[in-house]
Amino acid sequence: MDSLELPPSAVYVIRQLLPSPVYVVGGAVRRVFTGEPPSADVDLVVQDFEHAKRVLRPFFEKEEYMVIKMRLGGCEIDVAGFRREAYDGVSRKPVVRPAGSIEEDAARRDFTINAMYFEVKEAVGNRVYGRLVDLFGGAEDARRGLIRAVGDPVARIIEDPLRMLRAVRFASQLSFTIEERTLEAIKTMAGEIARVSKERMRDELLKSLSHNAGRTVELLWETGLWRYVAPFLGPMAQVRHDGRGHHYGETVLQHTVDALYRLQKLHGKGDPVAALAVLLHDAGKPAVAREDGGKITFHSHAEVSAEIAERWAGEMRLPRSVIGPVVKAVALHERLHQMAYSRTALAKFLVWHAEERGDVAELALKIAEADLGRRLDDVRAAMREMLSTPKLIRGADVMHLPPDARGWALKKAREMQLAKGAGAEELKKAVRGFVPPKQSV
Repeated sequence: MDSLELPPSAVYVIRQLLPSPVYVVGGAVRRVFTGEPPSADVDLVVQDFEHAKRVLRPFFEKEEYMVIKMRLGGCEIDVAGFRREAYDGVSRKPVVRPAGSIEEDAARRDFTINAMYFEVKEAVGNRVYGRLVDLFGGAEDARRGLIRAVGDPVARIIEDPLRMLRAVRFASQLSFTIEERTLEAIKTMAGEIARVSKERMRDELLKSLSHNAGRTVELLWETGLWRYVAPFLGPMAQVRHDGRGHHYGETVLQHTVDALYRLQKLHGKGDPVAALAVLLHDAGKPAVAREDGGKITFHSHAEVSAEIAERWAGEMRLPRSVIGPVVKAVALHERLHQMAYSRTALAKFLVWHAEERGDVAELALKIAEADLGRRLDDVRAAMREMLSTPKLIRGADVMHLPPDARGWALKKAREMQLAKGAGAEELKKAVRGFVPPKQSV
């Protein structure tokens, strides 16, 4: 490896730093060996940090922990000096001191695949030329598909327990295996994740779910991190379906993992919100499981799942813009199952849950698709067709009813129109005979 392609703005920054020693590190180097797509984030390390501060002062936004942070030409660039870090075992914020060598700087990094450096000798166009510096065998681990901690994995975890979730994320993202010593350290130290803020756990989990949600959940379970990140998974592993329908007799947890893999197969990667909805859609089943005549039932599980989703989201500090649609979709997903087979069910949903038609309906459809293992584009097409159908009953047609029943009557007539294809005269006749419920819907 004697050259590396980078965003033009990163190459420009490197030109400002040369001929002082400068290295590219982290994801920009790792991607050469893992085949990941290019990124607009570039991490640089310099031997002379004071020189870097002088030449880059017109560009950088802030400096902290011996890191200059810049945004230039659509690229986020971090420029750090060689550093040593010390942790007190309580706070994740390190005490940072200058390091005397690249060896010291590399020893503080999390995984070998992130501890590879590219020493730049020349920058031309959008490429830099030089040599790879790989002190911990990161290239070989990338070739073998391994996530291995740099040095002692226990020490790396104590420094920052979030590294355990980062191991899960990289293993899921790259379809790699967590190396044995690193995996055993995570299993032993899983409880240390409680020292990490919920916000940092949340952000790392969402990144992981966006890449490979099924594998993420498998690794959370294998490592024991689920107890601290997604405790609702525990009861799901203890309850088994009875084999009817699309569940095949597996546990609720295994069904959920399979559904997450099916979601990815049907819709691809990159949608952590849909992954969250599928992850949580059956979380309430253990609480409502009952045996009835040799069959296991889960009546009202969608509503209970939505309650669990709401509580967990609050604990994880998920923004309302994310969890709001997820909770509603989880609560409605059983109705969307019915919509896959019934025009009447679809009409009822569109009429009585009009406010949920957009993102919520799409999320609930994705839950149903992940459950069933097939796309429901016919349902989407039917929804578009129904929504484009002009209304045949207006306010004037229901004026004979009490004021508080007129809204109900308009919706009931619309449901008849969409579900049965009733015409104007048939609907007007039906409306004249409507007997409103005691309490209008």
